Amino acid sequence: MGSQNKEGALEQLAAALRQKGADSHVKAWAVLNAKRMASEKDALAQEPLDPKSMQAKVSKNLGVKLDIASVEKIVLQADGDGDGKLGFDSFVRILGQGPLGVRNLAAQRPSSRAGKVHPNNKQVREDCSPTAKSPYLEGDGLESFLEKELSSVIGLENVKARLRIFIQNLRVDQRRRQLGLLPPTAPADSYDMVFHGNPGTGKTSIARLIPRLLERLGIIRPGAPFVETSRQDLVGPFIGSTEERTLRKIEEAGCGVLFVDEAYTLTADSSGGGRDFGMRALEVIMQRMTAPPGAARPVFIFAGYPDKMAAFLAANPGMARRIAYAFHFDDYDPAQLAQIAARRAADRGLSLSPAASAALPALFARRFPDRARRLGNGGLSARLISEAVQRLNSRLAREGLSAATPAALCTLELEDLESAATGMAAGGDNPLCEGMAGGDGSDQEPSPSPDGGGGGGGQGRIIRHRRRLGEEEGEEG
Repeated sequence: MGSQNKEGALEQLAAALRQKGADSHVKAWAVLNAKRMASEKDALAQEPLDPKSMQAKVSKNLGVKLDIASVEKIVLQADGDGDGKLGFDSFVRILGQGPLGVRNLAAQRPSSRAGKVHPNNKQVREDCSPTAKSPYLEGDGLESFLEKELSSVIGLENVKARLRIFIQNLRVDQRRRQLGLLPPTAPADSYDMVFHGNPGTGKTSIARLIPRLLERLGIIRPGAPFVETSRQDLVGPFIGSTEERTLRKIEEAGCGVLFVDEAYTLTADSSGGGRDFGMRALEVIMQRMTAPPGAARPVFIFAGYPDKMAAFLAANPGMARRIAYAFHFDDYDPAQLAQIAARRAADRGLSLSPAASAALPALFARRFPDRARRLGNGGLSARLISEAVQRLNSRLAREGLSAATPAALCTLELEDLESAATGMAAGGDNPLCEGMAGGDGSDQEPSPSPDGGGGGGGQGRIIRHRRRLGEEEGEEG
């Protein structure tokens, strides 16, 4: 055959695999190697193919003759390990996602599934090296930006201190590079992180700050993707689907940041028998974490509860050494919980009366035991305000809505908070447990109880009355 281009060679390869009945990547890999593979692990155990070996396999097992130049281009494009070979994972990358019927496979990157993605996401190039030196690395602009962002964060002094150290480390490394003090063989910098803390301690909030900080450090490009994901997005129901899902999320994050929440769930079954697809997702991630400098891969942030994240790091010996920075998120004390509660009230267009504001820290300490505060943290504050709003609405309905002033409609009194705390601490159908069941409640308030309806006509009337008076800006109805 004459000279072929890469796209034409890929089309021939995919067509030949389809003719052999390959309807998944595992089957296609098995056909290419002319071996019967009983499982995903059998496929992964196959030795990677260098261009010459792949050319011979394609010719012998598929009956397709590809010139060596085209095969070399295919391997080069897909090679994620930097070894000049085509292994199973790079084979999946080059063929694209799903059935092998995708048109123009070489031109298509795996498409993203719907999910939580930073609104400023843009297409990123395969080379993840920064395009220019960040102007924030000169002077004190970087520190000023960080302090401004952290000034609105309640508590988390340990995390704030670690972020300051992170910037100091980058500044020192930058100076070494400027003076040519780092040898060419120096290992590439790693920025992968672990966040560990109890529910509601602000892990997600800080994770959303990280890409903005990395942009200003010149580590990722402005507008690079920030993608939030979890086990349900990464782990598939059958052999071969876990690789596809995990690679798809990694490609979606591109050269940005991939935040894996509750990462410990990927290793939850690692001690038992049977198929452990969560561990397979972790293996795919770890392979990408060792990509050569400048290769397309995101910064990874793994988050979860302290004891479970320790087990997560211990489940695979290579994971702990790949993590460059660990951040511990402390529990909030009663005074900090009171600040968060006041902010949640303000988000609803409400305020606390002077008496309520003064008594709130003591209320948290007195009405909620250490365990409740530890398991709820910011979510506990959000739930208390949600319950207190219902008490306020019921009280105003009893007292007469027509007589209520704008200030009365929008002010939580101490009696509202005390009544809410009593209801949350009661046994049986405990609203407190509902507030703790969600994830990181400090930045994602649990779905509020129906303040504006469903609980009797009075509360719905109060909500509408506030809106007519223009006093309910920002409240979720």
